[in-house]
Amino acid sequence: YPGDKDLPPQICLSHEGPVKYFAHEAVSAYKGIDLGAGIRFKPKRIDGVPYSYPILEDDNKCFCECDNCKKTFAKLPLAQLHGYLHFDWLNRIAQNAKKQQPDIWIASCAYSKSLDYPDPKILKLADNLAIKICLAIDSWQHPGLYKWQHGIYKKWVKNEAQRRPISIWGYMISPSFEAKIFYKYGD
Repeated sequence: YPGDKDLPPQICLSHEGPVKYFAHEAVSAYKGIDLGAGIRFKPKRIDGVPYSYPILEDDNKCFCECDNCKKTFAKLPLAQLHGYLHFDWLNRIAQNAKKQQPDIWIASCAYSKSLDYPDPKILKLADNLAIKICLAIDSWQHPGLYKWQHGIYKKWVKNEAQRRPISIWGYMISPSFEAKIFYKYGD
């Protein structure tokens, strides 16, 4: 690694092994079963709030490039592939967990390459999937970023807010940091 075809840079989102593992982990946590090192924390129950188990693949810009991942949504542009693979993977985990525990929810993020709302004609989200939309609202003084991110936010709210828990993860990095580091203003 890197370059090892047998060791992908990211978990394989099309393989059933991780789906079964994470569904089992979520249901075990729901039931209070300690799986040891597999579960880093145990989400607590809150009265009156559905139990949600958080799952997200590695936080990097890579994704599995196996043939099965590439062909899962082969007709989509490469720029959209990871987002659809991400939500398809979460759907399968949520559906598998629901078969074992009907009132469990899986919580995850719409983040980076999966930020955009998936077209329901291509992929409908599982009914027990809670979404946290990750927005860099500290950079919304930039008109282009505001238009792009606020538009995505509005799509999520319009299409999903009545169907599932939707929340926001707001990054609190300073605008001057982003202007200097990311956008190279002043260089």
